Amino acid sequence: MVTCSDDCTLKIWDTSADLSQPTTGEGHESWFHLSTLSGHHGRTIFSAHWSSEDVIASGAGDDAICLYAEEKSTMVEGPSYRLILKKEKAHDMDVNCVRWCPQDPRVLASASDDGTVKLWELWGNLLD
Repeated sequence: MVTCSDDCTLKIWDTSADLSQPTTGEGHESWFHLSTLSGHHGRTIFSAHWSSEDVIASGAGDDAICLYAEEKSTMVEGPSYRLILKKEKAHDMDVNCVRWCPQDPRVLASASDDGTVKLWELWGNLLD
């Protein structure tokens, strides 16, 4: 699972433990923090979505969209992720939502405070 935050970070969590019994109170003991991605957005990250091809998209208050992929060769202490694409000024205002198309994992939709929804089609192999 990926979460986003006001502190300009994305966090990757392992939720593979049995979640059929929800926990209450302070925490989710079955969730394990794997990795933190930081330094790519300059303002609050409002949305993150994981594609079926294991690419993470994020949209933020800096008007940018970022894409990340797991760095397979560096799993010493756990997974790490690298920035594979950053689209500055993807919108004229905050990017509030990013979502991958369930039928076509190379299409990303983004929505913004500027009142627009944009569709982005990814060409080539970004994972190289």
